[in-house]
Amino acid sequence: MSKGSIRGKLCIAGNLLLKAPLLIGMGGHEEGSQTDIQILKDKKGYAFIPGTSLAGVLRQYVEGENPRAAALLFGTDLEQPFADEMKLQSSTIIYDIKLSNVTIVHRDSVNLDGLTGTGIKHGKFDYEVIDKGAHGTFVAEIILRNIHESDKDLLEKTLVRLGSHLADGFHLGARTAIGFGKAVLEDISIAVYDFQNADDTAAYFLDQPPRRHSLFEKKESEHAYPEDSFVVDADFLLEGGLMVRDSDKSHLTGSGAEEGKLDAIMMRDSDGKWLVPGSSLKGVLRHRCEYILQSLGKNTDMLESLMGPDPQKLREHLSPKSRSRFLVDEIRLSEAVQSYPQTRIRVDRFTGGTIDSALFTSMPVWQKETDKRALTMHWEISHAQPWEIGLALLLLKDAWLGRIAIGSGKSIGYGRLRGLKAELYYKGKPFSRLEGPGIQTEEAGKLQKFVDEFINMKEAGA
Repeated sequence: MSKGSIRGKLCIAGNLLLKAPLLIGMGGHEEGSQTDIQILKDKKGYAFIPGTSLAGVLRQYVEGENPRAAALLFGTDLEQPFADEMKLQSSTIIYDIKLSNVTIVHRDSVNLDGLTGTGIKHGKFDYEVIDKGAHGTFVAEIILRNIHESDKDLLEKTLVRLGSHLADGFHLGARTAIGFGKAVLEDISIAVYDFQNADDTAAYFLDQPPRRHSLFEKKESEHAYPEDSFVVDADFLLEGGLMVRDSDKSHLTGSGAEEGKLDAIMMRDSDGKWLVPGSSLKGVLRHRCEYILQSLGKNTDMLESLMGPDPQKLREHLSPKSRSRFLVDEIRLSEAVQSYPQTRIRVDRFTGGTIDSALFTSMPVWQKETDKRALTMHWEISHAQPWEIGLALLLLKDAWLGRIAIGSGKSIGYGRLRGLKAELYYKGKPFSRLEGPGIQTEEAGKLQKFVDEFINMKEAGA
């Protein structure tokens, strides 16, 4: 038989669950809509995830692990070195996912000036997203051909890693750099149909389970991060109050209506959990990175290869568009915090006296249990270079020591953090663990190598 002859099929199914808002735009405006970006819907008006979006994300992951495995599963990339000797069509079919439990919410954002940290004029925009909690059935088929027999071990290893990645969490859609599109695949089942066996062949056409049918199990402590990435999972305590203002109070009902009478309330997600959106966090971290570069006498343009072009330069067409490789997740605060009202007065900056009728009350959140995690930050750098890891470590150090403040009210001490513990992953494996204020000598030595790479980095090579 030829190498292209079909030997069987491998069918993967599971429940895809959104853990963060998803933005897959329709590429245009609905007539009469004032929203800048609307979500993609089918002709009946149902939100869905196209199979092409999933295929692109999964191919990118597998390609980072092993380009040959990616060619066997998704077809030959003509830019790969072995393209001339191995031209293959895609063996993987991924179906569109129709989503259930869909709630469409509006988000707004503003571009920040990297130097001042303030909003850029005319830089505000809004868009629709599918809120977290939506879910749908994931179905994929892999056509097994004779050519796959010689790479059977490679494919098996790749699929195990891919299954762990799907169960661990992956991103799709737009604005993934600020935490959008985080999804997990639950209850993964794998069915292998061997067409050399009559029973399996009959089972496939009768839509019955084959002889080899199993559920995929992933250990909680294991993570299948891409091998070319650097990942930080860090837990923090709140040193003071935290306020990320929610401009929309219309959703407040019942006891929450009392919050609607306040001048400022902390942002919540659709489940009522306090939220720090990825756009707020990413803006703060970018601003701090620019400060670090300036403090060391380096050109901030170095940052564009990591975090994408400066928004102001992009608007003025001074920088080409590029995708950020620095990804953050949205932050949802733990039960170790609670909200308290704080009443303050406005002060006349000229006289130093109070302004009449300028009393206002806000409702920030504060640390309730002083020894428990208030929030977790997740950063990920794809295709990480050593100097970029060094910069990320200096960024982590500043956050750890309370030198970075998130949210509003920074001038009155809001938003400062204190590091509790952190897990660092490099090349897909655990790399270092930090806990408490001090760092062990062995860990410090490993981390300092990357910091040295950053400090000695020449701008021309960035």
